[in-house]
Amino acid sequence: MYAKIVNDLLSPPDSAYAEENRDGMVVFKGNAEGELLKFRLLDDDREVYYVGEADDESLEALASWAERDSGCTILQTREGNRWVDTIG
Repeated sequence: MYAKIVNDLLSPPDSAYAEENRDGMVVFKGNAEGELLKFRLLDDDREVYYVGEADDESLEALASWAERDSGCTILQTREGNRWVDTIG
């Protein structure tokens, strides 16, 4: 399993919450299985909190982590030029 947050939109570097910024944070450090998928995590108001990359094997665990950590309830993956709800 592998998953990494590339952009933290919840705590951007120039915000009052910059010390909590997770840009570049590796959530799951295992070896990537297959191709990396672009993902984003949203809350129930569909506000995007995080954007990153992950292998397919980590998506369910990533969604569970994000729900506990930040209240995210939707995980989307990129398909072509659009985002698709994958979990949530």
